[in-house]
Amino acid sequence: MSAKNIIKDLVRESQAAIGTLPLIARDVRLPKAEFKVLTVTGIRRCGKSSLLRMDMAAELAAGTARERMFFINLEDERLDAETATLTAIPEAYQELYPGIALDQVRMYLDEIQIMPRWEQFVVRMSEMEKAVVRISGSNSKLLSREIATTLRGRTLNTPLLPFSLAERLRLRGLVLDPYLPRERARLKAEVRDHLLWGGFPEVITLPRPDKRPQLDEYFNVLLFRDLIERHGILQPVVVKHFLKRMLASATKPVSVSKVDQMLRSAGIRTTKALLYDWLDHALDTHLLIRCDRFGASATERLTSTTRFFCTDNGLLTAVTGSFKDEWGKLLENATAVEAVRQGWGISYYKEKRECDLVLSANGRPMRCVQVCWSIQDPETRQRELAGLAEACAVFGVKEGTVVTFEEREDIKAGKLRVRVVPFWEAGGALKK
Repeated sequence: MSAKNIIKDLVRESQAAIGTLPLIARDVRLPKAEFKVLTVTGIRRCGKSSLLRMDMAAELAAGTARERMFFINLEDERLDAETATLTAIPEAYQELYPGIALDQVRMYLDEIQIMPRWEQFVVRMSEMEKAVVRISGSNSKLLSREIATTLRGRTLNTPLLPFSLAERLRLRGLVLDPYLPRERARLKAEVRDHLLWGGFPEVITLPRPDKRPQLDEYFNVLLFRDLIERHGILQPVVVKHFLKRMLASATKPVSVSKVDQMLRSAGIRTTKALLYDWLDHALDTHLLIRCDRFGASATERLTSTTRFFCTDNGLLTAVTGSFKDEWGKLLENATAVEAVRQGWGISYYKEKRECDLVLSANGRPMRCVQVCWSIQDPETRQRELAGLAEACAVFGVKEGTVVTFEEREDIKAGKLRVRVVPFWEAGGALKK
């Protein structure tokens, strides 16, 4: 079957599905901007295509005719990754609907980064044909760099992460009151499951024995499709070991040089230049989130002062096998991801004492956050509060936050007010 006929089938199938799929509302919405190319970026399987489909359903409800919209997943195995496939899309659509001009059409194109010269195609559809274009992709550098350059700022990006705890509870149809003992016990169980297995929508609904194999599959697809195939990496075994080492070091200061030494001690050799490239790719594909020491120089960022978090806790548990009982580290990783979800830039503070997260807007530190499973132990309490107080004083912040598993408390330390909140309230406590 020709590409054009396959596209016609995909267009018809997507139109029939608008408004019929059981999609869970996200706390993220596409902005209302008709004359902008809207992009959705995020790690694979986090719900990007569902967000596009939700936008289509909203448009249908608002009165847009079904025939004027279509959705195509460009990773469909029936489509070849070549420029001719993109060219065939408007041609196939206009053969189906010769009476509808392209300037009346809404195109939703999923995983567009796999197609060569896709940015020129988007320019043509948006600027010349005046179509409304909504796209998603799993590589932030491709989408941000290429489209921003080619479209000269006529884009708006919506970053998407796996489900938050609140979205997870919505998916599972749970409304739990932490002040009712039975519901609080259920909520704590859900939090533990979220910290251990993360927020990928499909994984949330799987029985526990099936979660790890599914997460392994996600990691392998990301590894081979987004890194090895896309960047022509010739050492697949080495890059896999490298990424596993980076994930195993999540929440701790680490450097490429340190990981290089670990690999060499295991008899695995490559070059630091390649490791730096692979690290950039891992950041671009949203596997890792970078967290530098606040105020670190460019030179320091090449040493062991940088921390990395994983976009999803489940990948830490499944891929490394190192975090199953590390509840404090899992809590810290999940809290860092939640801060990013709320739109903050993240770094950490370390001088005389240490503060886990400094949340910044436009480079300006606005909030200081400690993450601790429990602050009931006196020594732990003193250490965490002292680090928080020092960071708040340095940055002129009047209120600090401590995220715990289940504890809640208001603390007055001199002029500093400290809010201790359970993780299930972290989304609200960290709201920008």
